[in-house]
Amino acid sequence: MTKSRTRIRSVLNVIRGIERQLDRRRVYPPSNTYADVVLLALLAKTLRVARAVCYLVEKGYADEAFGLGRTLIDIHLTARYISNKNSDERAEQYAKFTYKEKESWLKVIEKYYSGSSILDPSNTAQKQVLKEAKAYPNPNWWTGKGSHTRDLALEEDTQEIDSSGNPISCEFDYRVIYRWTSHYVHCSASTLHAYVPTRFGVFRSVPGRRPHRVDRLAIFNAMIYTAKTAITVLRYLGTPLSSRTDNRLKLLLKQL
Repeated sequence: MTKSRTRIRSVLNVIRGIERQLDRRRVYPPSNTYADVVLLALLAKTLRVARAVCYLVEKGYADEAFGLGRTLIDIHLTARYISNKNSDERAEQYAKFTYKEKESWLKVIEKYYSGSSILDPSNTAQKQVLKEAKAYPNPNWWTGKGSHTRDLALEEDTQEIDSSGNPISCEFDYRVIYRWTSHYVHCSASTLHAYVPTRFGVFRSVPGRRPHRVDRLAIFNAMIYTAKTAITVLRYLGTPLSSRTDNRLKLLLKQL
């Protein structure tokens, strides 16, 4: 087995360890709160996306896997922000943003499918959508803050401190990793190096050149942000990673 496949298998083993821990804990989220439900859903999504990164890298789609790193960072920043303080209030704000999204779709239907039977101002559900959507002035950001992702990242942690005793933030994650992976999400010219044909060569739809080590970086990002999100959510739930998974994780991060 190649080093790349060994790394991938190791990451998948850690992911499976977190999944087993969650399943064995048999969590029953309170029905009258939002935070537990939202945070567990975010963690479940993280584990799924991290698996997707591993499978894409294994099949040779390293650039595409690297772009998914931004999804993992988005999830982590969201989970961290919600769990940091005012958790149930923030989780409810996050969950109810779906009303703003539905309002946007109603506007799309009104413009392009004006004759649709879906548009019914007397419909109770639509009235609820329009009422709840008013709480969100910005159609793109659920926090309502102007610099949404930046604000999530730069908020100081209420529990974790650095070696100098100062509250940590995710400034590096935002200014470096989030920015870097965003280029692959938006398909910037700088991310096409493996696909650009040589000036005098015959074009091939399948790139022959290997991306610049983004396969390793994609795997590393998948592991680090899965770990960060798992630790954040489990900390909120009042339980640490199992010692077995924690030991595997530390060893794997050193290897990566």
